[in-house]
Amino acid sequence: RDQACDPRRARAAPRAAMACVVDDDCAVAHLCYPANASWNEEGVAFCACNSFYGWTGDDCLTLGPLSVVQLINTLLQVGLSMAVVAVLGRDLFDYWRAFDGRLQLNASVQTVLYIWAGAICIFLWRFLFVLGIVLPSANDRVLQGDDQPASAFSFYALSRPFNVGQEVFLFASILTISVVWVEVAAASRSLNARLVDNVARY
Repeated sequence: RDQACDPRRARAAPRAAMACVVDDDCAVAHLCYPANASWNEEGVAFCACNSFYGWTGDDCLTLGPLSVVQLINTLLQVGLSMAVVAVLGRDLFDYWRAFDGRLQLNASVQTVLYIWAGAICIFLWRFLFVLGIVLPSANDRVLQGDDQPASAFSFYALSRPFNVGQEVFLFASILTISVVWVEVAAASRSLNARLVDNVARY
């Protein structure tokens, strides 16, 4: 599963009272763990806390140790992405102001724009993950489409476009920065050719 692992780290209520077939059979903040999982010694599908978020307790609405670790790690990512957004945003504004309200979209500026947009996506992606951790009662499952089971939690579903966005923008920045290096190499080659020509002339 993309949202949960072995729930033995986050036990919920007794399994006998929480039998299930699909996730929709379980309460908020629970998942239906399959009977054929390698770690399921009883061989019966059951509802338990979503261990991906580290929730614990009888109702799975309490933050467990894993939740705290996830929260600290994600908050660091949020802070770092905010710093990148602020620094690059200031640089772009200064560049825009220096050219009288215009941006010359050369390869260097495009690279900065892509990285800035990617950092915004990372910030939103990780911020929604923080909300998903600290608001288990609001992080309920949502439908994935017509007649499809509710297999993704709401904050996770909201964060998906930003996850894809940061990958697209960062990949685009890698492509554009490669163009910058090609331009630098071409300029260096041209400069060397002129130097050789001048040396030969004198």
